[in-house]
Amino acid sequence: MVLAAACAPIAGIGAVDLVLAPTEWPYGVGCIALGVIVVGYNFTARLSIDADFVTFSRYGRVVWRAPRSGTQIEDGLAGDMPFIPALILRQGGKKVGFVLKGWFDDNALSELRKAVSPSTNVR
Repeated sequence: MVLAAACAPIAGIGAVDLVLAPTEWPYGVGCIALGVIVVGYNFTARLSIDADFVTFSRYGRVVWRAPRSGTQIEDGLAGDMPFIPALILRQGGKKVGFVLKGWFDDNALSELRKAVSPSTNVR
């Protein structure tokens, strides 16, 4: 929601620019596209947990997939410049994916923790 609130004015400025200065349409279209892309980046995030895998997708494409068995989850920081609180998934000591805590509600993050906990991975 924070990104939607921040990017809606950018898209609005683009729409106003298209109306007030139609000859400079690339700027207006660029602002609208930027607002839509940034908001879509977060609204299309999906976390799927099935019997064998945890999968994170965005824009309908798989970003990462980790097996439930043998994957550890830890609290940490992530992002291009790691300063955003996240849950980091590791398989064999290597980072296989992360979920920023702001992307999902506490219930979803709790379900993710349960899904990869050692007690639920015993077959």
